[in-house]
Amino acid sequence: MKKIIALLFLALTTFSPDTEAKPQKAATLMQPRVEPTFWWAGMHNPSLQLMVHGSDIGSSRVIIQHPGVIVKSVTSVENPNYLFIDLDLSKAAPGKFDILFQKAEKTFATSVYELKEREPGSALRKGFNSSDVRIDKKWNFWKTTIDLFLDVTNWYVAKNPAIPEYTFKRNAANTAFETTDGLSLKTDGSNAIPTRVKNDDPFVTPTIGIIIEF
Repeated sequence: MKKIIALLFLALTTFSPDTEAKPQKAATLMQPRVEPTFWWAGMHNPSLQLMVHGSDIGSSRVIIQHPGVIVKSVTSVENPNYLFIDLDLSKAAPGKFDILFQKAEKTFATSVYELKEREPGSALRKGFNSSDVRIDKKWNFWKTTIDLFLDVTNWYVAKNPAIPEYTFKRNAANTAFETTDGLSLKTDGSNAIPTRVKNDDPFVTPTIGIIIEF
């Protein structure tokens, strides 16, 4: 009887849940920071450079598999925690994709990147520009310097778009407002004909000045 009890005790300790092998959790992949955080497909300039920041990310191999996205170059710098990826997006399709970072054929980091679809008509938007040019003529004397200058803002007469403004349409003689019913303009403007005011005329501002230093 004592032998049977001993055998049962041995069996229970052998198959105790505490001694069972537990499955190991998969290692969590590092998620480095990528700047810019997103971009758009179909931009006029198809080149895009991504700056990646993560622990020892600089010596990794980069893999991207997304329709039209071509990795032109991967550049590491002196700081091992930074990496620069140059992409060609000339034929890239909008959508999300994974950027994989590998070492010794094993992926140790990943980042989800998104190429957004551009809104209709966004390519027609105009940028702002107000470049200027300056011409100086200096005369240096013993203790005095005279500087005569000409500064021209928006020297090449660029049109800069502004916020649209609206008013009521006037007649050809500019003596009264036109109305939808042919009557005089009502005080609440309910019979007026709205029209957009052109607000993108170029402005050129010349400045002539003199500076005396002594």
